[in-house]
Amino acid sequence: MADRDIVAIEKLNNDNFEFWKFSMSLLFEKKDIKDVVDENDVKPVETEIAAYRTWRKKDSDACYYIASTIDKRFTKHILHCKTAMEMWEKICNIFERKSAAQVTMLQKKLHNLKLGSNEKVSDYVAQARNLAAQLESVGDKGVSDDMLQTIIIEGLPSVKYSGFLFGWNSKPKTDKTLLNLETELMAAEELISTQDEEITAMTASATHKGKAQKKLIEKDNKKRFEGQCFYCKKVGHRKFECTKFKNEKVKGETKKSGTYSKNTKTKRTDKEEDETEDAVFLARAHATEASIVEDEQMWLADSGASYHIAHDISIFENMKKAEMSHIKLGDKSRVPVIGKGDVRIKALVNDKWKTCRLTNVLCMPDLRTNLFSFSQCTDHGYKIESGKSDMKVTKNGKVYATAKRRKSLYVMEFKNMIVAEANAAEQKINKL
Repeated sequence: MADRDIVAIEKLNNDNFEFWKFSMSLLFEKKDIKDVVDENDVKPVETEIAAYRTWRKKDSDACYYIASTIDKRFTKHILHCKTAMEMWEKICNIFERKSAAQVTMLQKKLHNLKLGSNEKVSDYVAQARNLAAQLESVGDKGVSDDMLQTIIIEGLPSVKYSGFLFGWNSKPKTDKTLLNLETELMAAEELISTQDEEITAMTASATHKGKAQKKLIEKDNKKRFEGQCFYCKKVGHRKFECTKFKNEKVKGETKKSGTYSKNTKTKRTDKEEDETEDAVFLARAHATEASIVEDEQMWLADSGASYHIAHDISIFENMKKAEMSHIKLGDKSRVPVIGKGDVRIKALVNDKWKTCRLTNVLCMPDLRTNLFSFSQCTDHGYKIESGKSDMKVTKNGKVYATAKRRKSLYVMEFKNMIVAEANAAEQKINKL
């Protein structure tokens, strides 16, 4: 019978101490010999023959069970033990020290867990579950589902999964289960993967390099334009392409300065003037963003910006080709504009997040900062009210957006909304 009980117990090894200890405790209870290993049954003096024989039988049985259920590699630790209690304490001391170190290592691995750039969400969640299970197996109190959810969420790339995080944080607590988290994360992963493919395709098709490519684009633009010039009123070209406008502009500059350069490279078209103007506010934003930008979703307000600008293509709706293919910065570098469209954001007003739509937003993935244009707001009838430490966007006395001042710039209190999340929002939207 004893041999059959021993066979049912998995032998002690480096990975199963807690399970072995639990199984042995049950065996000692079953055989009524637990007292000899936990100090409750003190060894009687040998002169008390009956009591000593009873104790000795229990102790011998316990020694046999212990020695028979450990891997032979660990036998050396108990060779010189004289009683079952000595054997038990020796083994527990060795493995509990190992378990403590193992718990520390596993806890560190679990809390440092991050979703890799090419890692599947299912593998990431499985790894977190496995580490939690290992912790429990080596004697840790275990990791609750709530704690495991927090660890999994904290390991996600915050920008890439911003839309998912916003939706998850707004859920009622009863819906926040580990199973729901894994299911919704996998759905978000699929959506993000699709968006990444679209971004790659759009970026490739919108990136134009070399003079020959530029001429083809300009030629194509001229070919498609069939409207009327605002300057000479003729059909087929724009004002900045108008020969009459260019000539009269040069003449006006000649009269004002008293000089005229025959070098055509010194002349600027109306379009180039606009790009140079844009360069002023972009250069300022680049100069300050390194010390201010804490989050790639951050929006900086600027009074010199002609357009709203965002760098994350996944938040755009109604994307179309922009009038310019690039914008020139103050350091003469050229940043590509891959299109323009609408962006829906959440604006914090009176401690509540309200949905707003930014229109005519340029998409410039090479910029780290999103820029909020004052002129775009005033074009829609809004007023900008700047204070010493904050700024408000108002209309008819009602506040529609706010910003906090950091150093010399105002940071808009905005949250980006990915397209899928924005489409799901059923509420009145304000245009800024």
